[in-house]
Amino acid sequence: MTIYIVDRKTEKKLEEIVYGESLLQLVYRQTIFSKCLRTLISKLPVASYLFGVWQKTPFSKKQIAPFVKKFLVNLDEAETGEYPTFNDFFIRKLKKNARPISVDGVVAPADGRYLAYDNIELHQQVFVKGKKLSIAKLLSADANRYNDGSLLIARLAPPDYHRFHFPVDCTPSAPRRIGGYLYSVNPVSLKSNISYLSENKRVVIELETEKLGLVSFIAVGATNVGSINFTYHPKKLFKKGDEIGYFSFGASMVIALFEPGKVTFSSDLIKNTKAGMETLCQMGQPLITSLC
Repeated sequence: MTIYIVDRKTEKKLEEIVYGESLLQLVYRQTIFSKCLRTLISKLPVASYLFGVWQKTPFSKKQIAPFVKKFLVNLDEAETGEYPTFNDFFIRKLKKNARPISVDGVVAPADGRYLAYDNIELHQQVFVKGKKLSIAKLLSADANRYNDGSLLIARLAPPDYHRFHFPVDCTPSAPRRIGGYLYSVNPVSLKSNISYLSENKRVVIELETEKLGLVSFIAVGATNVGSINFTYHPKKLFKKGDEIGYFSFGASMVIALFEPGKVTFSSDLIKNTKAGMETLCQMGQPLITSLC
């Protein structure tokens, strides 16, 4: 399976280089062997735990240079170029002005590949036509406030900057952790079963805002994600672009839910989503054309 994304800066269609593509294709085939392998990797956390432990050892440092070369990671943006382990490289911070924060509306909370739906009920076809994501299962709570609301999904691939930030000015709740598995969040896996998103380990944070009502922000773990870490303090006022936390090694995802009639997403995001392609965005870029 070839994954195409649209680079927002250049508006060019790009073929994504997938980390661990061969294994991913093997694990998410619809065969008995693949199902057994998928269960072993995704439902038994020891596999991801041990992989995460390895990435925190000095021996993992030798992976950094070939990874940077293969995935064209721009280390000039990073605060420092010295990393004692691969995980230190993975959770790197960026220089202060590396990601300008737009003054307009809602901003991208992370570097990643975005899908945007102005109305979940009318337009939602997440990764595969005809299969919908259950918002109630995703939140593991009553989701009626988001009926006909808006949905934003950002998939973070291993080469991305893996810290995530507030998309709006807000007062956040404490993180609510929901136990689950660690399925891959790559389109290769989600095209076979979109429900993996609501089965995975995840954390929900409610963002109280002045103009957008209550926004639900969800950080979703995935295969080989060692942990979801938070650096903010609940019940304090934060500006958009302030850091929420970071993922340890692995591909991950963040999701934002908006109440109905609150936002209108940018036309390029909507166009690419309808065409079945994600849009490559950087943290801090504007995501909406207007507050409704």
